Amino acid sequence: MAKATTTLFAISSVSTRFSLLRRSKSLKPSAPSARLAVPMAMAASAKKVAPAVIVGGGRVGRALQEMGSGGDLLVKRGEAVPVDFEGPILVCTRNDDLDAVLDATPQSRWKDLVFFQNGMMEPWFESKGLGDADQVLAYFAVSKIGEPPVDGITDTNPEGLTAAYGKSASDVAARLQSGGLSCKVLEKEAFEKQMLEKLIWICAFMLVGARHPGASVGIVEKEYRDEVSRLIQELAAAAAAEKGLTFEDNMVERLCAYSRAVAHFPTAVKEFKWRNGWFYSLSEKAIVEGKPDPCQLHTQFGYIKTMVLDGIVSSPLRRHQSLKKQWEDLGSCSTVINGHRYLLTALLLLAFLCTVYLYFAVTLGCRHSSCYGLTGKDKAVCQFQHVQAISKGKLKFF
Repeated sequence: MAKATTTLFAISSVSTRFSLLRRSKSLKPSAPSARLAVPMAMAASAKKVAPAVIVGGGRVGRALQEMGSGGDLLVKRGEAVPVDFEGPILVCTRNDDLDAVLDATPQSRWKDLVFFQNGMMEPWFESKGLGDADQVLAYFAVSKIGEPPVDGITDTNPEGLTAAYGKSASDVAARLQSGGLSCKVLEKEAFEKQMLEKLIWICAFMLVGARHPGASVGIVEKEYRDEVSRLIQELAAAAAAEKGLTFEDNMVERLCAYSRAVAHFPTAVKEFKWRNGWFYSLSEKAIVEGKPDPCQLHTQFGYIKTMVLDGIVSSPLRRHQSLKKQWEDLGSCSTVINGHRYLLTALLLLAFLCTVYLYFAVTLGCRHSSCYGLTGKDKAVCQFQHVQAISKGKLKFF
């Protein structure tokens, strides 16, 4: 989903039609809301967008720069973030590039970072000491550099899905609104719920799609609705229990509506560490503690088991789980014996022949020895002479 046509900052032509429909309704002079829409739009566009450092020169980074007032600084891969440029730092790179971005950013500016990435970011934030970092859930598509973004609107969320959280959330919202996009400013709990919903969508639809080769997001929603619905419900319950929160009702309908909007997306399990890996870690923790697996369906799906056994996950707990799974896959003792009965029969026959050979070698060899029948001192002298003959190369063969 990281490619130009499959980025998760996405929405399809369906959402465009919803957007146009809403705009056409807002232009009706008889509607009371129309009289308010124009001043509000003018106010939004009149507000000056705060300058920002934009890290990442891809489609999203360039689009954010186009929405600015001309005072932004674009930082490309490998370039350092300046310490003396005030304003938010909008990070629009892949998840796996975040360590490099952090290394290139002065620590005194870490508080200004705003992350646009998908997936479960909290473990990485905690490992880097970032704490309550600013985040944006971007539900918009930029097909290629230079083209205007398309807003993320579905039939269940016509107001748009993009959301921002943190001290720079208002600045980010103003920037996106200046580019004609929607953006909600949310408090921590509301943002966390929406972030988890998007994570559940990615993990559920990509995993079910991977189980059915060639299935797009739209096919999963249409043809495998029951399978993906059960997985969504399971992951939602596990996430709610882990985070101690309650999701809004009808999550399955909301996520399926989004899937209809991005029906053309292909499916693939990617960035395991940032996505499905979080749910797998919940299963792993429960199993180690002797508790039931909270994501049993997610764990049992063959694709996840294959990824773990292939060593994609490398933590000590996961290595232990991987070895356990490999042993379980061997089956019971009777299964192993039945599967290798011909080899075991050959080994038993070989052992029997070796025993017979050793028996006759010892008994017949003793009978043909020159010391056979002697006892006591005579036998000892004979054996000594036999050893001397061997050392002098005068061994007699009988």
